[in-house]
Amino acid sequence: MTLSVGALGAASDLLAKHGATGAFFNGLLATALATSCTAPVLAGGLGFAQGQPPRTIVLIFLMMGVGLSAPYILLSWYPSLLRFLPKPGAWMEKFKLAMGFPVLATALWLLARTADHFGDRGPLWVGLFLVLLAFAAWVWGEFVQRSTRRRGLAIAVCLLLLGFGYGYCLENELAWRSPQAATASANNRKRDRDGIDWQPWSAAAVEKAQGEGRPVLVDFTANWCLTCQLTKSTALEVSSVRAKIKQTNTAALVADFTREDPVIAEELNRSNQSAVPLVLVFPRTRSRQRVILQTWPCSPQALS
Repeated sequence: MTLSVGALGAASDLLAKHGATGAFFNGLLATALATSCTAPVLAGGLGFAQGQPPRTIVLIFLMMGVGLSAPYILLSWYPSLLRFLPKPGAWMEKFKLAMGFPVLATALWLLARTADHFGDRGPLWVGLFLVLLAFAAWVWGEFVQRSTRRRGLAIAVCLLLLGFGYGYCLENELAWRSPQAATASANNRKRDRDGIDWQPWSAAAVEKAQGEGRPVLVDFTANWCLTCQLTKSTALEVSSVRAKIKQTNTAALVADFTREDPVIAEELNRSNQSAVPLVLVFPRTRSRQRVILQTWPCSPQALS
């Protein structure tokens, strides 16, 4: 599926302008194209910025802009560095095809995440809807945008595919607007035999552990949050933290924000956080304030 001739022409006119206007729209286009690549890196910074004062938010976005423009500025100051850039050629076609496989892997991972909201049926019916959507996009591109014959029939086929996919897959089979509530597992979430004995988080569980004179470690996480999974693997589920938890008899709780539980969201707000990941330590005594750990790296000394 491609942009219309009018949209391409308007974009070309804006990018061809001289002076500050052309520079602005070139930067806007570069930022839009880079969003999908930079999102995993900038997600943490954006999440942090949401809980900061306006001055800090402006500074964070300003630094992001500086980072995006830095390569262009560097090459403008030192044109001799251009010789290190790869030259355009036939290799770009093969590279484009090769990059399709990481995109496919990302799509499969995102599809698997639908099970967190819709259960085991989620990946199947969302996947079928996406297949129909892709088919409709192909019909539109081949027979509406690139052809002048039977365009009306092609448009009707596209609408039929989209209507059937939405009505049957999403509404009838999946009931996507009212997904069934996920059942909380009573089992612990040990990753392996020697892993941390994670239990479901609740305010009552924190109070109970503190009433028993135990410190509490709470991991606010979500299945769709790659940063959360990386934090757990490299900073929490490590031998030093495991040993410290056993030594101090710490209660390890996990607050699963996969379905954006409003109760967990309220707890995040109490710590001036708008999103996961977040790792908190509640001391043994309720009179002491909670400790917000740096999620990278997590220091086991904070459990003392």
